[in-house]
This record gives sequence, structure tokens and C-alpha cells, in this order.
Amino acid sequence: MLSGAVCGLSLTSVGCGPTVSQAEFRQLSERVQTLQAQAGRYDTQMTDLQNQVFLITDQQSRERADADARRPPPHLQVVKLAPPTTKNATSAPSANDVIDIELTGDQEPGPLSVVKVPPPAAIPRHDAADADGLFRDALRAFREGRADEASKLFARFVERYPDHAHADKALYWMGESRFESGAFAEAIQNFKTLLLRYPRSGKVAEALFRMGVSYERVGSASEARQAFSDLVSNYPNSALSDLARVRLSNTSGGVK
Repeated sequence: MLSGAVCGLSLTSVGCGPTVSQAEFRQLSERVQTLQAQAGRYDTQMTDLQNQVFLITDQQSRERADADARRPPPHLQVVKLAPPTTKNATSAPSANDVIDIELTGDQEPGPLSVVKVPPPAAIPRHDAADADGLFRDALRAFREGRADEASKLFARFVERYPDHAHADKALYWMGESRFESGAFAEAIQNFKTLLLRYPRSGKVAEALFRMGVSYERVGSASEARQAFSDLVSNYPNSALSDLARVRLSNTSGGVK
């Protein structure tokens, strides 16, 4: 009777305790979560380094432009023209000789026609220096943690300079600013606009990843999976694709 009770207690203890596979699975899950956190920190650091490189490059370009503007123009050599010599000339012409030019022809030249010249094109209100300055101010606001101000500045840039070389980057950073502010729905729209307007932009992979994370934040799992899948399919060798695979594997059997 006592042996039966002990046996039953032993079986109960074994049945209630975690199996080896469950313990391993828990360890793997914790490891994945740790790697995801590290990857997120690395992604933030990489973005910050990209911002710093852009600001340094922009500052160097402005310093070179200022140096070129201060450089005095080269002195032009003054060349004094003398009249040509002729075969029958008995002496070399002096610098004060006058050259007579005679026009020959059968007819007198007619009156010159008046050609209307259109006025020059109007100078844009904001030139390239203004655009670069606005983009630089917006990027600085984002780096300093002023996400709301940064999103407004980037929005102003995109509205004024849709054809600028930084227009795609401004759209991306507008989405990043709104993501940091917690406005995930607006961030998704910014990333979508980037994909539609500038499909060849160097920011497409980052936009797809951030769009997927934004969809996760608003609870749209299927849209998030689609964004991550598009990233893996179109940029399989990207570092962000590895992060996208991790996120896909958390909700399914994984993507290869």
C-alpha cells in the first residue's frame, strides 16, 4: 500500500516536471529574444552612424564650396595684338598703326531683323542650398530626439522638393520620425509612398523592414508578414533580411 503511494507520487512528480525538449525549447526562445534585442540595438547604432556620415559629408561639401568661393580668380594675361605684316611692307608696323577693314560685296547689307527673346526662367524660390539646409535641420532634429519636429521638417522637404536627390531619404526619415513618435499608421503610409514613388531607392529594404515592424505594432500580422516576405524575396543577402526571417519564424515554420 505504501509502495503504491510512493510510486504514484513519483509518477506525479515526473509528469508535472518539464521534459528535456521543453527546457531546450524555452532556452532557444530566450536566446532568440536576446538576439532580436541585440539586432535592434545594432540597427539603431547603424542608423545613427549613417546619420553621422551624412552630416560629416555634407559639412565637408559646404566647406569645399566656401573655400572655392573665397579663392580669387586667376590673373588673365594681357596679350597685345599687332597688325599683320604684308609682303611689300618696308618696315615693321608700330603698335599705333591703324588697320582699315573694307567690306566688299555687290549688295548693301539689308536691315537686321528683330528677334524676340523670351524672358529668362524664373529663379526658384528655394535653391539647392535651401534644400540641403532643410534636410540637414530635419535630420539633426531626429538625431536629437525631436521626432515630431523632424517629421514636420521632412514633410516640408518632400512637399517642396519632390525631385530632389534626397526626396526618397526624406520620406524614409519622415516614416522613422513618426515611428519614433508612436504614429505607426502614418509611418506605414510614408514607407508605402517611398516604395511607390522611388522603387529604385537605396532605402527600399529599410522601408520594408520598418513597415513590417509598424504593422506588427498596430496588430496587422498578415501585412507584417507580407512586408517581411517581400524584403526576403527582393533582398535575400541583406542584413535586414536576416532580421525579417527571424520575425517570420516567430509566427510560422520560417522562411528560407
